Amino acid sequence: MIKFDKKVNNNEKIKNIRDVKVNRQDTMRGRIRLEDVDNEEIIIDLPRGQIINNGDIFGPTSNGTFYRINIMPEPVIKVTIETNGTEKDYENFLTLGYNLGNHHMEVLIEGRYAYVTTGIGVKNVNDILKKIPVPIVTQLENRVISTIATGYHAGEDKE
Repeated sequence: MIKFDKKVNNNEKIKNIRDVKVNRQDTMRGRIRLEDVDNEEIIIDLPRGQIINNGDIFGPTSNGTFYRINIMPEPVIKVTIETNGTEKDYENFLTLGYNLGNHHMEVLIEGRYAYVTTGIGVKNVNDILKKIPVPIVTQLENRVISTIATGYHAGEDKE
């Protein structure tokens, strides 16, 4: 078992680095437990309140190996509001945000798109979106959601 409790400065020149795939929920908590290709158990346990970001590096092990975190893509629903260039567009954006917030949905806003995570199921998210009185187009896609964008704060999981 190898345990890390702090990140490595990404600017260092690192030669022996392994990429590991993890899910976003674990990185938000700052705690990851996994096995590397040599069946070595790796534990990353950051101090409370710190999150693990995509591309963070941990190490070295006794043999000089470093580990780079790669957050796995997850299914999200890409929401596009149909706009017509009027002031009603702003109202529609606010209405969409208000309704998604009332449902405590995890949403990443990028440009004019909203990416809604599907942790409660694709059908349930689509049912919520259909009830919002805004002209939208939805599309299911896989995407890496930044842990910084989620608004998670340590201790909210009450584990």
